[in-house]
Amino acid sequence: MIWIAILKGQVQADLAATTGVHSATDAVRMIMAGADVAMLCSALLRDGVERLGEIRGELDAWLDSRGQESVEDIRGLMSRSQLKGDDEFVRTGYAKVLNRHW
Repeated sequence: MIWIAILKGQVQADLAATTGVHSATDAVRMIMAGADVAMLCSALLRDGVERLGEIRGELDAWLDSRGQESVEDIRGLMSRSQLKGDDEFVRTGYAKVLNRHW
């Protein structure tokens, strides 16, 4: 996740979170870091394709509870380019900054 947050806005490329995404919470964190996609292959292989519908429902509920209409509203909010300065990003550590918004 840290590399997605660092690279968002720095490179002209789509960014994919390809590991560690097993829930809607994981997907939200990756999207807020700046991921264009969050791949759920392991979760679907482990839990079955029906898990996708559950995750989608959880994601919609999370967005609704925060007054957001789509993932575009949160994409990259916690990326390095969106923070006020490198000092905050480096000093507090990305996980700590992200947890403030939960």
